[in-house]
Amino acid sequence: MGGVHIHGDNHGAAAAGDHARAIVGERRPDPLAPVLSAARRLHIAIDTVPEALPDPDAALRDVNAIAAATQADPPDTEAAMAAAHRLLDRVTAAGAFVDATAKLRAALAS
Repeated sequence: MGGVHIHGDNHGAAAAGDHARAIVGERRPDPLAPVLSAARRLHIAIDTVPEALPDPDAALRDVNAIAAATQADPPDTEAAMAAAHRLLDRVTAAGAFVDATAKLRAALAS
């Protein structure tokens, strides 16, 4: 058997020839989406039952600080984690918020 044999298949963009370009526009998930979603849920929970916390305004400031720090360019992970630690200290006494805050902190860590 003579000649050239090419096997296999091609997945994705391909280009051939002089000055050819192959461009792939792939939509990637937003890595901040889980953090911002968790922050939104926690904000709603605090707004719904503010009397469950000794200082709901301070807790909301921490939630807002986390959201702002993660949306900064570049994201300020140190500030976000510091606010998450403060927030966890604030909500530890209020069991309803501990799980939501732990999820927010886990989302920040990932």
